[in-house]
Amino acid sequence: MQTIGTKQTISRTQERQARLLLLGGFTLLLGLFLFAFWCSQVQHRDEEAASKVRNTRTLLMSLVLNLQQAETAQRGFLLTGDKTYLPPYQQATRAVPAITARLGTVLDMTAMQPVIDDKLDELRTTLDLLHVGQRTQALALLRSNEGLEDMRRIRAWDDMMQTRLLSRMLGLRQAAARTMRLFQGVALLCLLAGFILAWTVVRGHLVHTRQLLMLNDEFNRIVTLSTDILAVMDRQGQLLRLNPAWTQITGRPALVGTCLPDEVHPDDAALTRAVLASPGATPRRIETRLRRDDGSYAWVAWHIVPLLDTGQFHAIGRDVTEDKAREEQLRQSQKMELIGQLTGGIAHDFNNLLTIIMGSLELLQRDLADAGATVKRRIETAMEGGRRAAALTHRLLAFARRQPLAPAPIDPNGLLTDMSEILHRALGEQIALELVCAQQLWPILADGHQLENAILNLAVNARDAMMAGGHLTIETRNVTVNGAHPVAELPPGDYVLIAVTDTGCGMMPSVAARVFEPFFTTKPAGQGTGLGLAQVYGFIKQSHGHVQIDSAPGQGTTVRLYLPRLDQTMPSQAAPSASDTASPLPGRGEVVLLVEDDDTVRQFVSEVLHNHGYEVVAVENATAAIPFIETSPRIDLLFTDMVLTGSLNGRQLADIFRQRWPDAAVLFTTGYMPNAV
Repeated sequence: MQTIGTKQTISRTQERQARLLLLGGFTLLLGLFLFAFWCSQVQHRDEEAASKVRNTRTLLMSLVLNLQQAETAQRGFLLTGDKTYLPPYQQATRAVPAITARLGTVLDMTAMQPVIDDKLDELRTTLDLLHVGQRTQALALLRSNEGLEDMRRIRAWDDMMQTRLLSRMLGLRQAAARTMRLFQGVALLCLLAGFILAWTVVRGHLVHTRQLLMLNDEFNRIVTLSTDILAVMDRQGQLLRLNPAWTQITGRPALVGTCLPDEVHPDDAALTRAVLASPGATPRRIETRLRRDDGSYAWVAWHIVPLLDTGQFHAIGRDVTEDKAREEQLRQSQKMELIGQLTGGIAHDFNNLLTIIMGSLELLQRDLADAGATVKRRIETAMEGGRRAAALTHRLLAFARRQPLAPAPIDPNGLLTDMSEILHRALGEQIALELVCAQQLWPILADGHQLENAILNLAVNARDAMMAGGHLTIETRNVTVNGAHPVAELPPGDYVLIAVTDTGCGMMPSVAARVFEPFFTTKPAGQGTGLGLAQVYGFIKQSHGHVQIDSAPGQGTTVRLYLPRLDQTMPSQAAPSASDTASPLPGRGEVVLLVEDDDTVRQFVSEVLHNHGYEVVAVENATAAIPFIETSPRIDLLFTDMVLTGSLNGRQLADIFRQRWPDAAVLFTTGYMPNAV
């Protein structure tokens, strides 16, 4: 009984143990299944999150690239008028709203959407102004820097979001690693459940590991292919990790342990150390000059994000050297344009003063024809000073592109050949002159006399730079400007290049950047007015060409003159009339209506006309002239300035005058360009 009972008890115990084992195994399998299901969900969630991060980064990069493309195309069209810039602009502006809409589903665009809209409005408004012919307003809007400030804010926001997304990807990697370790631990405990269960765990582990490796490889490819420097550094600026972009920018290998403040320009080292030493978790943005292998410096915009938990920094450095150069080129162009406007205005007013001074001296000379030699000599001395001032004004008008030109077809090679003798005399025996004339050189349309003066000016400047003797080369060449061979500030087309190269002392870049400014000279006092190169610059610009200068200390100077080919469509200016120097015709009581807003000039011209036998009615503007036009019984000539104070200019007044006096003559006068009429 006992045996049977014991067997039954053992059997029941074994059955109970088997049931417990089965229950335990089932529970283990169920728990393993639930755990595997949970791991797969976590894995799927991490994959979706990583995919969203990658897609978001791609959208951010696409947004910035499209805005940059739209801005580049808009500026290109605004500066050159070339309509080939419009399709890239239209394509980019159409893409931006779709991108921002997609970004709005994953990011908070509340702060940046108005900035992006403002940038698009600025681009659109600028082009609209240009399309309706309001180029000045378009340039004014461009120079307001509103669009530049918007792009800076957009780039700063892009840098911040890219940094956050990179940090998010690192977090996903760390979370995935923790999940993997937990999975491995449970898999080891579940080996007792059987080979199949273990194989499932191992297989899941291998799949998960492969995905992590793929994610890691993708991240490494992003870091390797990035054109921006990606770095990890400590608070002293010691670089702990670097990507290959460092070598691409600096030309030097990316050596871990290098200290960033030691690699920047000495003037930027203190700022770099101060930014790294400042407390807080706020991202910092600075621009420094990073030393290249050849000793030059590249401008790098750094976005530095402190990591409070490790005391380190993640830094992104973008090479902005070309952006800086373009900004400097734009500033230089704007500066020369403003100087030209100021110079032209001064020269115009100075011309009015010279008219009064020289005219009064001529009248005084005529009135004092019987005066003594001393009085005549003093008057002649004053007139000589006035003539010198008039020559100075002519040079200022040349720089301001307001001088009268007489454009005609010119063979540049023939012009240089004809000038060879005078160039030899101007250079002297110590300087060798070489003319390198291209075969089948295109003709140009320019003022031959002014072009000769420009070349002679350049030759004299070269002579002064070669005091101990040297070699001067004047070369001509046909040049086609296009997308493959661009020239700054020149629209695409065919040009003739005249290059003047000397072996003189050369100039520093800071000096070369200012040589075309009026009254800027490197010569000692009394040896130059500083207007020679300014006159060359104004003449070439007025002839629809461009001037470039390349110079370096001890390496000589090359000045390149680009003039348009003759068969291109271009406006030309009429030559000055020979009647400017003809003797005045005596009057026989004809009535002249004189309209001039400068009181002194009006008084002088009125006196001259009276002295020559004309009856003069002098008024200051169109408002005063119209009643006389309507009521006077006789007017033989309307003598009016083009630019008048008030609502009507000289041309508008002439239109009103011809309606009342269709057979009467109209004489325009102006201190501005001849084509102002």
